Amino acid sequence: MNIQKDKNGKYYFKISLGSNPITGKRQQTTRRGFKTKKEAEIEYTKLKSSYHKGILIYNETTIFGEFYDTFMAWYSTQVKETTFHNRKTIADVHILGYFKNAELKKITPMSINNWQDKLIQKGYSKRYVKGIHVFLHQIFERAVRLNIINSNPAEIAGNVKTENTKIEFWTLEDFNKFQEVNPRKDLRQQIMYYAIHFLFFTGLRIGEFTGLSPKDFNNNLIDINKNLIYKTQDEYYYSTLKTKSSYRIIDLDDNTIKLTKEWQELQALFLVKDDINFLFTDNYYPMTKTYFSKFIDKYAKIAGVPRIKVHGLRHSHASYLISLGVDILTVSKRLGHASTVETLKTYGHLYPNANEKLISAINNNVVKTWST
Repeated sequence: MNIQKDKNGKYYFKISLGSNPITGKRQQTTRRGFKTKKEAEIEYTKLKSSYHKGILIYNETTIFGEFYDTFMAWYSTQVKETTFHNRKTIADVHILGYFKNAELKKITPMSINNWQDKLIQKGYSKRYVKGIHVFLHQIFERAVRLNIINSNPAEIAGNVKTENTKIEFWTLEDFNKFQEVNPRKDLRQQIMYYAIHFLFFTGLRIGEFTGLSPKDFNNNLIDINKNLIYKTQDEYYYSTLKTKSSYRIIDLDDNTIKLTKEWQELQALFLVKDDINFLFTDNYYPMTKTYFSKFIDKYAKIAGVPRIKVHGLRHSHASYLISLGVDILTVSKRLGHASTVETLKTYGHLYPNANEKLISAINNNVVKTWST
């Protein structure tokens, strides 16, 4: 126990508490301002006791980066691996990259507002920054719950104000224009033709789609039973689906059945059938979201249609069904939503004539009732 006196006559000590069991980093802290040596000794013994009981020690100078590592280790146990990987990738760049060396207790609401402004100045949309802020809020909220800080600066700062943005999707006309400009001269262009058709007419999430195996396409149905997480060409794996309702079997329309079988015949000319693990692959590996994005960006410009993200094909399918007058419950089940509330929240504005149809139905019923 090394208790020392500073130039002001106050006692202090430095204490090493081994390594953080979660991050593996060395824990060392300093305590100052004790009036007597006895007070310092009591605090020293208290910290040692906490360490041996497995309690993590933080102090006034704990930096954000240290707590961030601890938070991430905890957060990884709270959410699905896909969610953790996606959010950590973004947070490492935009949150840790900015706050890493800042003392946790010195990050103020003004610090948060400055961080928001810098992200917007870099060209990120307010909607994107708003999403990252929500995650930063979670980090500080965890620190509050652990009594490391007294209040959440992200809560006090408030989130970025955004306008409601419309979802991006293609109409059937847009889709047809896009497909027409695909030259289909090589296998990669061919697979994109069939894959984009499949996504437009099924509405699968990208991980559900890329994880499909040949056996999942059976009796003209698609069995959606897993999610593929892609990191690199040599590192990808399956995980469970988003919710219980995501596990589903959906019917395919005649044309999609025809084209999917046509793709399998073409695929068999280039790949050894027994080595094919994915319904849609041109090189034995799963398709990537990045390639979809580049392909759509390139040919959407040529076709003169909106440049949408690959998830926009899911929105396109939903809007297409709605335009055909399909009821919300059927749309919800086909998309694998947990409830119709989720479907209405996302696509409710695509039912512009819903109220008019409702009143018309009531009026027609009343007229029939009074006329009998």
